[in-house]
Amino acid sequence: MDNTKYVAGIIIDISKLKNNKEKLDNYIAELTQVKNQLQDHYRKIEELNQSEIELKDRLHFNTDAFNSKLINNLPGLFYAYEKVGEKFFLKKWNKNYTIDLGYPEEELLNKEAHQFFTKSEYEKVKVGVAKVFTTGKAQVEYYTLHKSGKQIPYFYEAFPFEDNARQYFIVIGLDIADR
Repeated sequence: MDNTKYVAGIIIDISKLKNNKEKLDNYIAELTQVKNQLQDHYRKIEELNQSEIELKDRLHFNTDAFNSKLINNLPGLFYAYEKVGEKFFLKKWNKNYTIDLGYPEEELLNKEAHQFFTKSEYEKVKVGVAKVFTTGKAQVEYYTLHKSGKQIPYFYEAFPFEDNARQYFIVIGLDIADR
């Protein structure tokens, strides 16, 4: 059990049974049956322990805390926009979004995509977003606006995503200014 081996035994005084082979054989058969039941019982306990470990792993990987840590440790920017009609609203982002682009958390929820680009750059963004929903993927380069107004070049890779009949697109963006 739990990767530890145990020995279970039963000791029976058979000195009175030595002369009665039939009784001895019956005792041995009964003991064999008890031994098999014990082995089956401990096998089931081991299976339950393994199931519990697997369930804990599944629960761990499906927690909001784990998902937030995972998203916050991605390189570059990560964000998800919900598509509502022809508009897109920011719903999820990682800490780099606030650090690299200078926006405080409280300003980001439901911010529209066009608010992070100049007007001319957003025209290119619309083409890329449309490509995400028609081909299932887009790789593009855009200048993204820092809160200060500075434009930063990013390489973006985006994918569509659906949850509970809502459409989203998720994006990973890498700062390519050093390139």
